[in-house]
Amino acid sequence: MLCAFFIQKIFKFSTLTQLRAVLLNSYQLKSFCNFDTIPSISTFSRFRKIFCSEIENVFYNLAKYAQNIALEINPDLASCVIFDTTALVPMLKENNPKFIQSMLRKTKSQNPNLTSSAVYYLTYSNLPKSASASPYITRMFANGHFCYGYKFAIITNGFGLPLVITPAFCPSSDDPQDPAFSKAISDSGVKIKLCPLYN
Repeated sequence: MLCAFFIQKIFKFSTLTQLRAVLLNSYQLKSFCNFDTIPSISTFSRFRKIFCSEIENVFYNLAKYAQNIALEINPDLASCVIFDTTALVPMLKENNPKFIQSMLRKTKSQNPNLTSSAVYYLTYSNLPKSASASPYITRMFANGHFCYGYKFAIITNGFGLPLVITPAFCPSSDDPQDPAFSKAISDSGVKIKLCPLYN
């Protein structure tokens, strides 16, 4: 089952229906997952729900195991700690490009004398701070564009192996005129809660 979920993430299948259809039609992937018969969609869902905490423990143990191997290969690189923030972007109406385009057209029609950059600045500065679906999904500049998402932090070693992935809490600083600089400022004040991985 875990192999199947790896396949879903690697090939970026957004639904279990897509995953199951590919497994049904690919002997190689079916063999890789060691399936005699392909589980139903409800079986995939139940597995993920029932074993959620155990799956999390598997990934934490993988991180510990990978870190020990990295220390043997190159202690200097393995001892480096690299911190970065990014966002998980859920499917929302606010993240639909049509939503932003309609807002831009509305702002342009109300302010015909504004330059293109001023229209973008005015539109993005007037967008709500959080999505209508949840107050935890906030407006931010992540992955090179404005979006509504859950901010999280990832800590890796010098090899780029993920050691910790955790929710990030940071002060809002998203100036549409210079979003990259604003992201750097907000990232410098980020707060995270770490789970102890190593003894």
